[in-house]
Amino acid sequence: MIRTLHRSAIAVALCAFLVSSIAVLSSAPSAEAAPKARVAKVDKEAPKRKRAKKAPPKAREVEGKINLNKADAEQLQVLPGVGKIKAARIVAWRDKHGSFKRIKDLRRVKGFGKKTVDKLEVHLALAGPTTLRLKK
Repeated sequence: MIRTLHRSAIAVALCAFLVSSIAVLSSAPSAEAAPKARVAKVDKEAPKRKRAKKAPPKAREVEGKINLNKADAEQLQVLPGVGKIKAARIVAWRDKHGSFKRIKDLRRVKGFGKKTVDKLEVHLALAGPTTLRLKK
């Protein structure tokens, strides 16, 4: 008998909740009475805006050659596309493995792939003085 009373009390409470919910929803202002939000019109034929891209840094104009086996990190930074980190990697590789036997060995240094080495090859030498300078 207590279970029956308990179940009927739950049913009555549920019905009361549903009735109060319906009353609240029906008294809410209609969607037509609410102010309309402004919606931007989209012209489908208009070209899409593209973000302005940063211009790539201009390649440094250099002339002369650099001795890959004798140059220090500061001298190596004159090469186009070689900054502090890549120059330090070249010096570290040279300290660990000895002098470069051929220019293509530069590809063994992290950050120097085939394209980069091919681009720099005209400025690299394995012997002789370093004559690499920025063009004026």
